[in-house]
Amino acid sequence: GEPAADTARRDAAAKVLLRSIDAWRARDFDGWIANYASDVVVVAPGMTLVGREEVRRVYRVVFDAGVPEPKILESGWTGERVFVRQQEFLGDGTPVGVTYAEYEVKQGKITAVYAQEV
Repeated sequence: GEPAADTARRDAAAKVLLRSIDAWRARDFDGWIANYASDVVVVAPGMTLVGREEVRRVYRVVFDAGVPEPKILESGWTGERVFVRQQEFLGDGTPVGVTYAEYEVKQGKITAVYAQEV
C-alpha cells in the first residue's frame, strides 16, 4: 500500500474538493470560492486565471448564467493531485461536455487547477 502520509494527503485533498463540488451543486458561490487559495492558479482551455479574485470574477458570470450541473464519472489520485473526470449537463438534462481536471490542494485550499475538455 501507499505510505500513511500519502493516504492522509490524498484524503485531505479529496475532502476539500468534495466540499467545493457540494457548494457548487448547492448554488453557494461564496462557499465554493472559499475553497480556493488567494493565489490559486486555474489553467483551462483558452484561459489562465491567477488569484481567487480573478477566479471569482470569471466564474461568477458562469455561475449566474446557470452553470452546468456536474456528474462525476471518475475520480482519483495521481500521487500529487486529485483528479476528476465529469460530465456536465444543462438544467434540462442536455449533456454539454466532459472535462478532466487535476487539483492541487495545500493546507485545506485548492492552490492549482489544470482542466481540459476530453
